[in-house]
Amino acid sequence: MDPERKDAIIRFDASGRAVKVTKHPLSAVSESTEIGLHVAVNGLGRIYASGITGYVYIFTPEGKYVSRFGGRGNSAGSITQASHIAVDGRGRVYVCMWGGIKVFDADGAPLGAIEAIAIDNHDRLFALQRGSIAMFELPGGYGGRATCT
Repeated sequence: MDPERKDAIIRFDASGRAVKVTKHPLSAVSESTEIGLHVAVNGLGRIYASGITGYVYIFTPEGKYVSRFGGRGNSAGSITQASHIAVDGRGRVYVCMWGGIKVFDADGAPLGAIEAIAIDNHDRLFALQRGSIAMFELPGGYGGRATCT
């Protein structure tokens, strides 16, 4: 791997060719090195990156730093040991971490948490959130779209 790309945001075109490289985007805004970085992109191309520091860093589609949210602690907006990140069609950011999944709006304001999930023998997914349980049907097993009931 090119040592200049260890801390970089690389944008690819539809054919997989690198068309834009932003060097050192995280080291320029983080006081510590991010290891095991996780990245998600919303429908407008906004980039969300999270790692071991407990922060989610937001970048423009061009790789310019916008802001960060999260941080370690016990508040509703804190993030501890993030292992995955995803963005849904409404721009909500989901951070999977030790103790559950935290949900944020596109700018990082906390919206809630999914504390636990389970799947029964009928391929129904159950999610516990703020004392309520939501059930999702998983048609056709894995790979199908979940519908909330």
